[in-house]
Amino acid sequence: MNTTPTTDPIWDSTQMDGKTNEQKSDQAIAYMLQRIHDEPYIAWYCGIGTQAWSLLTESLASLRGLHITTLRDQYKPASSINPENPKVIRETARFASLEFFRRMDKELQIYACRKGSWLAWKPDRATCMAELNYHLAKLGRAIQLNDKERVAEFCADLANVAMKTAEIHGAEDEE
Repeated sequence: MNTTPTTDPIWDSTQMDGKTNEQKSDQAIAYMLQRIHDEPYIAWYCGIGTQAWSLLTESLASLRGLHITTLRDQYKPASSINPENPKVIRETARFASLEFFRRMDKELQIYACRKGSWLAWKPDRATCMAELNYHLAKLGRAIQLNDKERVAEFCADLANVAMKTAEIHGAEDEE
């Protein structure tokens, strides 16, 4: 067994020596938020709508004494791309927002992580109505509060529930 100590330039890095804990926190959080802003794949996993995004932006806003929406606007991801599940959208969908479809897909991925298979979920009519009303109420509250991030999230949630309702209880498309 080799017991000779080695140095690792990454592991042993002390690039924040001499800074206060507050300065170190600010620098580390700002760095991560900038990566989320600049890198579409990182934004997919850690961007708007994730717990990581909420915690990082709230922390940095607090450290800097800024209003949360000001900071979130500053670090809002430029784009978000799902590296594991690219979606092909038909040409007839050109009138719809590609970003909205991505948001719907992202919410479905979050659902799968938290609750299980979206495809396996087969709600009855009463459950569909309850889910639609629940998500509509959340959306209404977000609109009242002018919380743009939550409006986008809840619109995607509502659209996904509407899609599931149509799938289970709607008429079949005849293409």
